[in-house]
Amino acid sequence: MDPNLNNTNNQTQEQPVMQQSFAQQIVQQPVQPQGQPKKEKKESKVAVFFGSVLLIGIALFLIISAVVDLVKLGSTKTLPSDYTTPPVKGEYLDATFHIGGEAGTMKHTINFIPVGTEYYYIVFNDDMTQLTFVRADKHWGENFDANTGLASGDVKIKGRVREMDYKIKKELSGDINYLVGSGIDMATTDNGDYLYIDALTSKVAILKLSIFGCFIIAAIFGFLLTKVPEDMPGMMSNQKKRSAYGVAIAVFAIAGIVILLHVISTYM
Repeated sequence: MDPNLNNTNNQTQEQPVMQQSFAQQIVQQPVQPQGQPKKEKKESKVAVFFGSVLLIGIALFLIISAVVDLVKLGSTKTLPSDYTTPPVKGEYLDATFHIGGEAGTMKHTINFIPVGTEYYYIVFNDDMTQLTFVRADKHWGENFDANTGLASGDVKIKGRVREMDYKIKKELSGDINYLVGSGIDMATTDNGDYLYIDALTSKVAILKLSIFGCFIIAAIFGFLLTKVPEDMPGMMSNQKKRSAYGVAIAVFAIAGIVILLHVISTYM
């Protein structure tokens, strides 16, 4: 046997195996796809997108109804103090009264948390044959003398004629029953439901515009948030921007929701 061949075999068997470096192993090993973080990021963007769309939808409904009220308040029908024809549901009136007084209040709560109070009054035409309810602010009744019910001058209001909610009707049932028994005509619908002039129509419209502004701003920040990419490792600039947008969304969305709950529970 050739001795050189044996030496070659021995060298082959005894040659140490070179270990691969960590970098070489990383390059050669297939990288496993990290699907979960991408999925979570995608779901987060979808949630923000649809949340923004929802806020915009609510905001558009509010601004349309607010603009309609404000426009119609600019061309109201006049209801003089000596009116003989009672108001009609849905009318926008510019009314004048000389006789009136307090009727009652309606307190609203959500889970026992006070969210607002409604103040109702009764007003008469000049010969006291027609009566109409009015919803106004807390101090509106001060226009009329507490003893005589007479005003020192013209008491003017603008508002939409609305149908009385059953809760309000129940709250004012004592006054209503007394007035019905006295024979005074009251403004009602064709079905006999009582009406009132909402002197807070413009106030509610302004609150709706405030809600619209809060929701639109929150939605804008929501869309901006979806455009900010995630930071690369070791970078924090985008993360700070995302955090700032998130805080802005929360602040304006919560403010809009608080005002919305107040409007829905108290004025609508």
